[in-house]
Amino acid sequence: MTDDNKATGVSVAIRVRRLISREIAANETVKWQTHDNTIWENNKEVSPYTFDKILLENDTNEDVYGKLAENIVHSAMEGINGTIFAYGQTSSGKTHTMMGTDSDPGIIRRAVKDIFTYCRNKIEERSFLLRIAYLEIYNEKITDLLNPKEKKNLKLRENIRGEIYVKDLLEEVVQEEEDVFLALRNGEQFRHYASTNMNRCSSRSHTIFRIIIESTEKGCEKDDVNKAR
Repeated sequence: MTDDNKATGVSVAIRVRRLISREIAANETVKWQTHDNTIWENNKEVSPYTFDKILLENDTNEDVYGKLAENIVHSAMEGINGTIFAYGQTSSGKTHTMMGTDSDPGIIRRAVKDIFTYCRNKIEERSFLLRIAYLEIYNEKITDLLNPKEKKNLKLRENIRGEIYVKDLLEEVVQEEEDVFLALRNGEQFRHYASTNMNRCSSRSHTIFRIIIESTEKGCEKDDVNKAR
């Protein structure tokens, strides 16, 4: 959710990625033009598309996080559920946007650092419990990436409140940033990857990484708990 779109709670953005080395070697060019939050394809008489935000080739993951994700993370720390969802064809930059690199961390790594910084800043006022879950969806089968050898082909269920959940999915308690990053690295080893014409190391599945945040004001009743995902 962004300040510009509080009425619906949903914001849709486009990220125009820069050319990769293979495309530069083939003398390819960017096929899109943008103006403000409108984008259209070069040399085609088609209607332009308008989105809540458009990120350009020179925007870094830091820019993406600040413009799209930071408010969602901060709201989650106050007890409001939030989702950040990356969608696109292979080689469009989803993994780079969400995971990033050591020099340009992606949304997930920046969110984790933000969450733990928030916890440290509020340590005198609130107690926090953080749990993580990490799953892969491949060929319509769900695998728990935190326990992939024992928990495969998990099933979706619905609770009495009408909420959908994954039965037997592990939720692991984490106490510091490195706990989260270690779990992500371990989980990545069990994902399905393959080479495609567009990407020599393409993920062949969908993943969902979730952080469950519970906090209680110190000195208050146990029932007075903020909970968000």
